[in-house]
Amino acid sequence: MKKVMIADLIKATEYEKEQEIIAMSERFNIDIKYADYLYSNFDENRWEYVINTANDLGIDITDIDEEDIDNVEEMGASGSIGSSMGDIEYEYDPDSDAYEVDINFNRGGSATYQLDPDTLLEFDAGGGTYYNANIRGN
Repeated sequence: MKKVMIADLIKATEYEKEQEIIAMSERFNIDIKYADYLYSNFDENRWEYVINTANDLGIDITDIDEEDIDNVEEMGASGSIGSSMGDIEYEYDPDSDAYEVDINFNRGGSATYQLDPDTLLEFDAGGGTYYNANIRGN
């Protein structure tokens, strides 16, 4: 029976981790420090989502968290909502975990609001109705 030292097992595990990080760096064409961040902070099935979210938001991979990914997957990093009241544009702000919403009203004027992702989903379902019931009077 061969004796295996715990130190040898730790070295083997660290070597495997380093090799996987190098392979990930090459696979996604990212710097080793970003690959190490992904490996250490996210499940393997989320790595591509993290990279895509960072690219969509134009921010560093190390600034992404799970909430950012979930929010961007739901509504996208930015977009527009069709409404009879005017042009509505939104953009996700990862610092506040909310969407900046700009409304250019058909009757003139504009307004900017910060809405959480759930509220933006409600707004997307019925912009004018939601606006009149929940934003306009407040």
